[in-house]
Amino acid sequence: MTLGPLIAFVPAAGRVKGWLARIFIVFGRVPLFYYLLLISLIHLRALLTNLVRSGHGHSEWYNNRSLCFIEPEQRWNIVLLYLIFFISVVLLYFACSWYLKYKEKNPNAHWLTYI
Repeated sequence: MTLGPLIAFVPAAGRVKGWLARIFIVFGRVPLFYYLLLISLIHLRALLTNLVRSGHGHSEWYNNRSLCFIEPEQRWNIVLLYLIFFISVVLLYFACSWYLKYKEKNPNAHWLTYI
């Protein structure tokens, strides 16, 4: 059910124009670069947010355990989570835009096509 409408939407999405389409094109042309930066940035922002909120980064929460107990007063509310995600995506847009321009200016650097 979810793949059928998505597959039908793909040809129409390729003809969309405008500023929102240009934003998605930037992210779509450098997906691995975006992913690697996003994972690093989310981790860093989580540590910094915990540091600001509680005075301690709580890095032990992010080492290698996906499920650990977090005190109720230390848990983030959904508004804070969305705010941090939105700020991260905006910052990554500028980094991805710069990297896309760098890739286009250096067509002979074939290793750039992988990132």
